[in-house]
Amino acid sequence: MDRKLLLSANFPQQLQVLLNKSGNLTKWLCLILLLVANFGYGQTNTWNGSSSTAWNTPGNWSLNAVPVAANNVVIPNVTRQPSITSNSPAAVCNNLTINSGAILTVTANNTFRVNGDSSITGTLILAGTGTKTFIGNVTINPDGTWNETGAGTI
Repeated sequence: MDRKLLLSANFPQQLQVLLNKSGNLTKWLCLILLLVANFGYGQTNTWNGSSSTAWNTPGNWSLNAVPVAANNVVIPNVTRQPSITSNSPAAVCNNLTINSGAILTVTANNTFRVNGDSSITGTLILAGTGTKTFIGNVTINPDGTWNETGAGTI
């Protein structure tokens, strides 16, 4: 028997019936929560620079993983400041915060994408010819610096 779910005014009831017929609703909800938690939606990944200055080195991050599109990134003022010098994988984050005294450098022909808002109290250096994309609001706070030295696309 082919079951089709039609969207209607009683969609929530139809969905509940479908889930109850195909398995335990609690198991489905647990699976969904587990997947969301594993993909790091909304998690903050803070730069620590413990290994090097390379953005794409997992050990340089508080989550021990290179930021993904869902991560909020914080760059504090630490000894080793991050530099995006490689496009493998492409540098991306959700919200970006560059704290006072911190510096984020995007060099050469590299791509950098911020899907959410950016708050710059430190320094952002955009060098080279790569594409830098800022989807949300960009706030350059007092003492913040936006330094574009390349011929890239913003």
